[in-house]
Amino acid sequence: MRNEEKEPLDPNTPALVVTYGNASRKYRPLDADLLVLGRSPVCNIHLVSPDVAPVHCVLFRGAAGWQVRDCSGRPGTRVNGRVVQEALLGDGDIIQVGAFSFEMRLPGVPGAQGTLPAPILIGRLQRSRRALVRLALRFRKRLAERAQLKQTEARLKQERAELTQQVEALRVNQREYELRMTRLELSERDLATDRATLEKEYKALQEETQQHTASVQLFEQRAARLEKELEERRAALLAEVQKQAEVERPAPAPAPAPTEQTEQAPQESLLAQAEATFRKQQTELDRLVRDLRQVLALARAGEIAERKRGSGHRERLSR
Repeated sequence: MRNEEKEPLDPNTPALVVTYGNASRKYRPLDADLLVLGRSPVCNIHLVSPDVAPVHCVLFRGAAGWQVRDCSGRPGTRVNGRVVQEALLGDGDIIQVGAFSFEMRLPGVPGAQGTLPAPILIGRLQRSRRALVRLALRFRKRLAERAQLKQTEARLKQERAELTQQVEALRVNQREYELRMTRLELSERDLATDRATLEKEYKALQEETQQHTASVQLFEQRAARLEKELEERRAALLAEVQKQAEVERPAPAPAPAPTEQTEQAPQESLLAQAEATFRKQQTELDRLVRDLRQVLALARAGEIAERKRGSGHRERLSR
């Protein structure tokens, strides 16, 4: 029980005496027409025990006297060891509420058995009714708060489920983002490797092109020098042939002797052989110059294509 004042028990006053159970006080004067016993803090007699219902039972003064009414359903209220739903109480009756036991003290004084005057009884009944209405309003408020609490819990559960779904979606998006980041890092690494390889190949190609260009230039210089030498030799041979022709052309001489024809024949054969050799060398030189020009044109075309490819690759890398 709670909010009890420590004052001596008046033997002529109806009272409810605790015979078993942990309570702050061992008796409660029956100074009201309605007393509510239960585990709820709003009850008149607050009993802290898991065996006690929130509103276990009520004691009320009726026309016939004090009565008890069970409100718990289970485990119920006992009077003198018997489970009752509603019973009239007498002096010395034992009321069992869960683990608590109470003894009714109803001495033979006016008002103990409902012999109070009508105005006093009506006033007490009105006060008891007001107290019961307040108690009902408290319980209604508590029930409304409990219903609101259940609605709030249901809403919180729904919001928690939605948050859980959002968290799972965020985790999935995070995993996808990490996977894409890993792929991008690998792609950047491959691009860096390709860029380094391409730059290396481009430098090697530039060096090779420069070497080819230098070789072509040297070959052209050599070919020009050889062509010039061949022209000079051709001109010298033509001059020598013309000189010999002029020397042999003057006055017609009598038929030469066989010895002179024998000496002139080797000279003509040598001249014909020299001209054939010159023409052969000139033809070979022309072919080499033509091949060299084709190689030079192919090298320049390859260099231009490689430059275009390198610029295109650099543009893709920059993008």
